[in-house]
Amino acid sequence: MTRKTLSVLGAEHAVLISIARLLEAEALRAGRGETPNLELVGSIVEYLRDYPCQFHHPKEERLLFPALKSHGGEGAAAIAKLEAEHAAEEGLIRSLDMAAAELAKTKTATAKSAFAEAATTYARFLEGHVREEEDRVFPLAARVLSEEEWARLDGAFGAHADPLLRGEHEHFRQLRRHIAALGAPPFGM
Repeated sequence: MTRKTLSVLGAEHAVLISIARLLEAEALRAGRGETPNLELVGSIVEYLRDYPCQFHHPKEERLLFPALKSHGGEGAAAIAKLEAEHAAEEGLIRSLDMAAAELAKTKTATAKSAFAEAATTYARFLEGHVREEEDRVFPLAARVLSEEEWARLDGAFGAHADPLLRGEHEHFRQLRRHIAALGAPPFGM
């Protein structure tokens, strides 16, 4: 049975991974000494500054994670790790934001190198974090959560419209289109 909770999070993860891959491509350009597409980089950084911490993480931390924690054991340990990663992610995004701003301002070799490092670090972190959630936590949730817990979670996730995937917030819809256009082909969203 497909769970709404896991479908919503999985779709959001797919968007995040697509954006991370675009970011990595721009990091490769910067690492070769080229100037990345600064408009694309700026849009990606804006998205990453706003979306994960304001929309994605709260759904996990307020809905799915407490349900898993209540079962103790492996779930509690896995969630503690993911919550620590969420906190660390904010610092990585700040570093990426600062590196991108310096790159846009100076376009120096030093700025390109710093951006390449920050972007690659963030993209690899994000891919590992998503893999941990999908390969370890989602199957764990499928094993330990009751039908009653799933019904409560799926109802709550059904009520949480994703502004990027469903386009209910005009700013995010336009930002998604802009990133997709600048990063195409293929973006896959």
